[in-house]
Amino acid sequence: MFSGEVVNVDDNGFRISINHQIDNSVWFLGGSTMWGTGSEDINTIPSVFAKITNEPVLNLGESGYNSFQEVIQLQILLANKHKPKIVIFYDGVNDGGTFCKKDKFPQLQHAYTSRYDKMIRENQDLRKKIKNKKVLDLDYFFTKIRSFYLMPLNYFETLEKYNEAISKKSSSSKITSMKKNKNYKFCDDKEYAKKAAELTISSWLNAYFILKERGIPVKFILQPTASYHPNKYKLDHIIDFKKQAIINEKESFVGYYEALKKQWNLECEKFNICNLFLDLSKVFFNLNEEIFIDRVHISPNGNKIIATKIAESLIN
Repeated sequence: MFSGEVVNVDDNGFRISINHQIDNSVWFLGGSTMWGTGSEDINTIPSVFAKITNEPVLNLGESGYNSFQEVIQLQILLANKHKPKIVIFYDGVNDGGTFCKKDKFPQLQHAYTSRYDKMIRENQDLRKKIKNKKVLDLDYFFTKIRSFYLMPLNYFETLEKYNEAISKKSSSSKITSMKKNKNYKFCDDKEYAKKAAELTISSWLNAYFILKERGIPVKFILQPTASYHPNKYKLDHIIDFKKQAIINEKESFVGYYEALKKQWNLECEKFNICNLFLDLSKVFFNLNEEIFIDRVHISPNGNKIIATKIAESLIN
């Protein structure tokens, strides 16, 4: 449980929304964008949906979650005798970011797995360095003493630079001038993109059959991301290193999203469920406003657009 001015979490760890309710409500599954990073409680996607429809809602968004983890989360709640009125899956960015990676981990991993692994390895390297140092290595000793006393200065210097970058309305570089400088996602390869798309669709189909047995409707939504055709958005306000990430991921996300749409059309026809998919990947194209905070998180106004589209899709 957490209580704050703009963020509140209940005893179950769920972010509180307008018309917050666990059972007989509209469940919203997704990553941090669904959770509402960058927005106060009343402006998250579930809260805005509740304002539009007056329906009770449950925000099940979790930072870094992909569709595979959301299905597990769904099963845990159902196993604990909770029952939704309808379930919304809001996916794309975390699936593409995770399933399109090539590293030592299997594709079905949490989005932060590589990050945690790096932290652990770096810590192990630090321990080895300390362990191998001589007991009376005075140079090493005085280096550590110096680092200790300079630590506060270095911290506040770094913090000042970070806050300065954050506070700038406009970044120093135009996104159109940026070129790809790293390759850490590989869905620009058609076969790799197809494999990643199949993982997402497998999760969605599993959720569909689990919910179908219980007579619970479901909707699968492909979320917008600035990495999918970034030339369609106003992005110069975003900090440079975040713009660089968008450029680095551009080809991979175009490959993954196009493969996902194509693969879904093939699979959904087998079960006559094509109407369960809502493609919002282009919903912000050519809007004359700054919607994206970074490659994925959006402004409260962006949340309002998304929530409105979801509400309309459920009515029609």
